[in-house]
Amino acid sequence: VSAWLVALLVLLAGGILTGLLAWGTFNQFQQQSRQRFQLLANERYSRIAERFQDQEQRLDGLRRFFANSESVSRAEFDGYSRPLLLRTQAYTYAPRVSGAERAAFEQQVRDEGLSEFTIRELDAKGELQLAPPRDEYVPVLYTQTQSRL
Repeated sequence: VSAWLVALLVLLAGGILTGLLAWGTFNQFQQQSRQRFQLLANERYSRIAERFQDQEQRLDGLRRFFANSESVSRAEFDGYSRPLLLRTQAYTYAPRVSGAERAAFEQQVRDEGLSEFTIRELDAKGELQLAPPRDEYVPVLYTQTQSRL
């Protein structure tokens, strides 16, 4: 009887030790997985933050280009913004134009070489139509893109 009792106690102790070892290994694996995930997430976050900072600097440079110029031509905009298109889809300049300035603005753009220029908008069918009178307009004047789409 004592041999069975000793065997049963050894089996029970072995089962408990095996369970504790399995539980400890599982917890260690979970902790390592969380650490790996955290490292990867931090790395991705850093890359995204770095790209946003890079884009912010490029946009600030473009803003300063316009702010420190009396007028910017299409060729100047293209020349300045084309090299900035790395990892960027497009840069666009859309000035604010009040309703009172609309006619003079349209004429100025026509004088610069776009003879058919008028401020337009899309209708319900997706076709361009002449924009109705408003207090303010924000027409896309210059654009530089990587793709024509």
